[in-house]
Amino acid sequence: MNKRVAVIGGGLGGLSAAIYLRKMGYEIDLYEKNDSLGGKLNQNILGQYRFDTGPTLLTMPFVLERIFRFAGYQMDKYIEIAEIDPISKNFFKDGTILDTHKDLDKMQKNISEISVEDSEKFREFMEYSKRLYELAAEIFLFEPFHEVSRLWQEKKMPPINTAFKIDAFKTMQERLQEYFKNEKVLQLFGRFATYNGSNPYQIPATLNIIPHVEFSMGSYYVKVGMYKIVESLQSIMKDMGINIFLNTQITEILHDRVAVNGIRVGEEVINYDRIVANSDVVYTFSTMIKGFPDYTIKLRKLEPSLSGMLFHWGVKGRHEQLALHNVFFSDDYKKEFDTIFHSHTHPNNATIYVSVSSKIDSNHAPDGCENWYVLLNMPYHSGQDWESATQRVRQSVLSDLKTHGIDISDKIECEDAFTPLDFKNKYFSNRGSIYGISSNSMMAAFQRPANRSRLLKNLYFTGGSSHPGGGVPLVILSGRHAAKIIALEDGINFQDFESGE
Repeated sequence: MNKRVAVIGGGLGGLSAAIYLRKMGYEIDLYEKNDSLGGKLNQNILGQYRFDTGPTLLTMPFVLERIFRFAGYQMDKYIEIAEIDPISKNFFKDGTILDTHKDLDKMQKNISEISVEDSEKFREFMEYSKRLYELAAEIFLFEPFHEVSRLWQEKKMPPINTAFKIDAFKTMQERLQEYFKNEKVLQLFGRFATYNGSNPYQIPATLNIIPHVEFSMGSYYVKVGMYKIVESLQSIMKDMGINIFLNTQITEILHDRVAVNGIRVGEEVINYDRIVANSDVVYTFSTMIKGFPDYTIKLRKLEPSLSGMLFHWGVKGRHEQLALHNVFFSDDYKKEFDTIFHSHTHPNNATIYVSVSSKIDSNHAPDGCENWYVLLNMPYHSGQDWESATQRVRQSVLSDLKTHGIDISDKIECEDAFTPLDFKNKYFSNRGSIYGISSNSMMAAFQRPANRSRLLKNLYFTGGSSHPGGGVPLVILSGRHAAKIIALEDGINFQDFESGE
């Protein structure tokens, strides 16, 4: 096969699509505008301190392992993962601390120390979360469910009443309140909406699937750091003969209004049979594809996901009260999300996530020090003054941590800060959103752009702005979906390759 495919963007979705397609015989050129692959999953080095820049936790590792097997490699020869326990340490304003675990008996016991009534409903809730996964995962995560005709042919199309079974008509918060009454427990489980960049008070209850994924299926740390995933995939890509072009920005996707046929890089035009855009869908149609203003306007009307403000702090001293993953909850969760999604300003009282990978990889910080990854939910960029906001948020974080007995105001040796505007400029994400499009409505999942363009033939999408959404395993699956669609269009039996992993 001599069919040539251009992959635009070196995030996980692009790497996934490139590997799947190359294994099936396609010639692949991958273009990345930055000087390294990985997109938001990257790393930052400040002197002797090392930091992740995006995801800090791996769930559903079998999705990643599947890429290696499909390509003919063994993941454990490239990546070492370790199950995390506790998964997270959660701090509340009144001094309460709750650890989460894969061991549901431990979880139930910990919840009982906050609310006996809620602990008695915990197992029932986890069974509900498991049922959601069993009902929704196969069709809505592991298949390109927009490909309705193919799903009918493969007898995978869900029955009409599936939307009722997967709890799509209530919000996450409404369903949680049927199980739990304690505000702290509601915050603990409501936070999972942010994994999708959404608001727990608006997102469909279907996303209550996440507790089963994180707790029952387990959460993992990638030894050396999350960027090891990118380095390992890059290594096998080179071995497979995939051409990688860094520091190369695609200025235009060329088409004849029916199908795409090439790209423009500066003044050079390069022809391709297929184009896989790992770039944000809204950005792609706004900037790289000319001639579809109505569709571009339609995309821009879709609500972007939340963004974030990220601090990298090299901190002197060891803080034994912290785990690998820590959450310091605000005392008014609804107000926090109203401020983000409705007022579009940074919350003064925000939930703070702190990850300290030097707890496991001691070489991520100098002896006697720690590397703090500090992330807060923020609105997408809409003209806010992020320079002044950064200083206010920084001071607020230090002040909030101090109320928990953690005073690092004079212990920060080095630091970096990233705002929604930085995410917009560096990754060309729609208005600086981290997860593409929010899921803050019942129909949001069906409005998320499909992996195959309906406007232009031979154009496909991967990444957090397309199906099935943001997060490491889902973005990897988006690459698989795009590759599978292309293979089926060309008469290649994708299952033959997958069964021969």
